[in-house]
Parts: sequence; structure tokens; C-alpha cells
Amino acid sequence: MNTDVQKLVEVDREACRKKSEAQEYYDKTLREIQAEKQKLQESYNQKASLRVQEVKDAESAALEASYNQVKKRYAEMESSLYSAWNENFERWVTQLTDKCLGR
Repeated sequence: MNTDVQKLVEVDREACRKKSEAQEYYDKTLREIQAEKQKLQESYNQKASLRVQEVKDAESAALEASYNQVKKRYAEMESSLYSAWNENFERWVTQLTDKCLGR
């Protein structure tokens, strides 16, 4: 009977050892998975930041080009208005004066 108890104690110790090893393996694996998850998140965030910056730069360049076109168009319109003003100023003054004086 004593040997049966010793066998049970031995089996229990072996089971405890295996349980402890399994727990250590589980904890180690869990830490590795967390580390890998963190690396993947950092990698994804870095790539996403680069893509966002690329899109931001592209949109900024497109906006600048559009702004320059509008600015050029308005400068041309302003120049055209000043030209019309300079060409017609004397005639307009004369016409206005004539109308005011009833000529």
C-alpha cells in the first residue's frame, strides 16, 4: 500500500511539474503574441502615417496648383478691367458730362 501512495505522490508531483511547465509555456507564448501584436500595430501605424503624409502632400500640391490657377485668372481679369478702364475713362467722363449737362 505504501508503494501505491508513493506512486500517487509521484504521479501528482509529475502532474504538478507538467502543469507548471504548461503554465510557463502559456505565459511565454502569451508574451510573444503580445510583443508580435505590438510590432504589427507599430508597423501598421507607421505605414498608415506615411500614406496619410503622402495623401496630405498630394492634396496640398493639388490645392496649391488650383490656387495658382485661380490667382492667375483673377489677375488676368483685374488686368483686363484696368485696361478697359484706362481705354474708356475719357469717353465715359465725356459721356457722363454730356448727359449731366443735357447735350
